[in-house]
Amino acid sequence: MTHDTLMAALSFVLAMLLRAPEVWTPENTYALVLGTGIFASLAAVVFFSLSLHKSVWRWSSTADQMAVVRAATLAVFLFVPTMFVIGRLEGVGRSVPFIQWFVLVTLLSGSRFIYRWYMTRKGDRRLFRHRTPVLLLGTGEGAAIYLHALDATPGSAFYAVGILCDQGHLVGRSFNGVPVLGGAEDLEQVLVDLETHGIFAERMIVTKPLEGLPPGLVSRLGGIARRHGVEIDSLPDLLSLRLGGGGVIATADEPMPIGAPRWLEIKRLLDIATSAALLLFTAPISLLAAFLVMVEMGHPVLFRQVRPGHGLRPFTLLKFRSMRSPRSPDGRLLSDSERTGMVGRFLRRTRLDEIPQLVNVLKGDMSFIGPRPLLPRDLADLTDGGWERSRLRPGLTGWAQVNGGHQLSNPDKMALDLWYIRHASPWLDLKIIAWTVRMVVFGEKVNQASIDEARAWLNNHGSAGAFNAREDVGPEAVA
Repeated sequence: MTHDTLMAALSFVLAMLLRAPEVWTPENTYALVLGTGIFASLAAVVFFSLSLHKSVWRWSSTADQMAVVRAATLAVFLFVPTMFVIGRLEGVGRSVPFIQWFVLVTLLSGSRFIYRWYMTRKGDRRLFRHRTPVLLLGTGEGAAIYLHALDATPGSAFYAVGILCDQGHLVGRSFNGVPVLGGAEDLEQVLVDLETHGIFAERMIVTKPLEGLPPGLVSRLGGIARRHGVEIDSLPDLLSLRLGGGGVIATADEPMPIGAPRWLEIKRLLDIATSAALLLFTAPISLLAAFLVMVEMGHPVLFRQVRPGHGLRPFTLLKFRSMRSPRSPDGRLLSDSERTGMVGRFLRRTRLDEIPQLVNVLKGDMSFIGPRPLLPRDLADLTDGGWERSRLRPGLTGWAQVNGGHQLSNPDKMALDLWYIRHASPWLDLKIIAWTVRMVVFGEKVNQASIDEARAWLNNHGSAGAFNAREDVGPEAVA
């Protein structure tokens, strides 16, 4: 209530300033002071009468936003005749009430939207290993209800990666923020395209009655789903929005700074400036790389994959594709060597496939130097679910990469990453940059001394981030 009243007072001040005459007179000052007080009082009465203060901002809906518009309209409507009776609107421009209404609606609705966005973003700090990618079939009311319920359920076991619909004109558009990837008959191709980006949908949810689907479609979809290991559920079975067992939701507002806190602040500014400059400098190389990828592997050019980042928040990692589709034309699952061609090997060897991640650095998803972003399934092997490792932004290169990279076991990589998080400094980052150049030129080389130091440090500082060894991660997934 107090917030809305203050926004009402501020709206009149802003409207007067926006419509200020060329010569400000004492009448304008008198009208500004008097009008601010009167409008704030009238707005408080209107807002209370319309129960504007009873809505919960975290779950504000379209109906709540319409209530804001009605309340703002009524408050301005009552304010104009009141000011006319008191002072005949002297010192108030004719367009001020219209500007004031627009400003008031913007302030009230905008603050609610920002608060909901912030709380949603805060609620997204969860461990990814408990979330299952799902496809939806249908774009009707059922799909809308399910997607809204997912958004409102922190820690839900599911997240939607795409929608199949029976209306061709919707393909390529989005439904409540989820892309429409094709029609029901395109299920096979959609699953293959998702697998190309490292997304293996485990479940498809039919959001419309099965009897409303064309004859024979259900059986065809079932056969395709079985080949790809996808389970099919109907919406009524999932309305409870089952939560992942043992899910962990991070409760800290921000990851605690590690290493040298002041350096981390400066480092972010350097990341922004350097990534912006490099994006311009590497634009010709990016165009050439994109052309080569298109020639060898076709569309899409970029590899996109959602990974846990800083504070375990989700972000979409970008790379140039270096591997073909995971399945052959006859549906056979291909090995990594079969999927990697000459262009792909060259891009990976020279690290040119990482150029699109400059966009991630510019946006703040990543840093130039830090632990490489892992897949959710790899964080599942950490006793703390990856929270310790997520205290710094993931990097394009890191201490583990320059001390052996792909030649290291996962436990050794983890030990090096955790050691770096606790010892981050400008001098260490300069060393990583120099060693990265050496690695690109001469190739990866295991530095056993650094590994032993990190292992010894990890053994002496408890089991935070302890790792259970696992060696089954494909090269494009962890690179």
